[in-house]
Amino acid sequence: VVTYTTHDMDALGRNDLICAAKIDQLLNVGQFGPKEISTE
Repeated sequence: VVTYTTHDMDALGRNDLICAAKIDQLLNVGQFGPKEISTE
C-alpha cells in the first residue's frame, strides 16, 4: 500500500495523482507485472 502525506500530495500534480491511483488500482485488482505498469 502506498500512502502519501499531505505535503507529498500538495507537491504532486493532478496527473501524478491520477497515475498513482491507477497504479494502486492495478496492484490491488490484479497480479500485473511491473512491465504492465506505465509511469509515463
